[in-house]
Amino acid sequence: MSEVITPSPAARAFPPNWPFRIGLVALVLYVLYASSILDITWARFVEGFGHGGRFLTVLPRTRSEDRIFREALAGGQVRWRWVHDKYDEEGKLVDRYRVSEPAATSAEGYRLEWYHSTRKAELDALARTRQLERTLKDLAELQQKLTSPRTRYRRRAKVTEAVAAILQAHGTTDWIELQIDEHDRIYVVDSFNRRVQVFHYYGLAQAADGRQQP
Repeated sequence: MSEVITPSPAARAFPPNWPFRIGLVALVLYVLYASSILDITWARFVEGFGHGGRFLTVLPRTRSEDRIFREALAGGQVRWRWVHDKYDEEGKLVDRYRVSEPAATSAEGYRLEWYHSTRKAELDALARTRQLERTLKDLAELQQKLTSPRTRYRRRAKVTEAVAAILQAHGTTDWIELQIDEHDRIYVVDSFNRRVQVFHYYGLAQAADGRQQP
């Protein structure tokens, strides 16, 4: 009696990877969805390739061009030219855009466009006011500590360090000028709102040196 051997089906060298296929289909669907949301058309796609390397980007604050422009702006040496007004659905003006003149270039030779938005200026002013309010609140709490008989702040350098730490924590170091005079008075000058806040620590620095308080 002879034995019949049935050949086994050949093993597939590359079995189907269903998770990968599902992920690929999901990626395609997401690209189509994003394209519809961002209004990416074939015409815009081709236009983008035609202007490769000419897309807009934001200049970092650490660049010297930023510092030079801000110094010119503070000195009143910047001229602005209107370019666009933005209105809402009711026809109300919500934003106005201007660009500086003359045009500038970066160190690499790229064109720099400095623009001003009235809406952004309003939002920046609101955020700046909130930061200043939080800073003054913490400074007021510091003054309570300075006037306490058990205060730890008995040296001018320590008081200066504490005030500087508050300004740095709230990002207001560039907006507030800190001064301490020979009479142990701390002047905090708000450069935007022209407010001056004075703190006293009542000769505690002198007391720490063994001198009599005034």
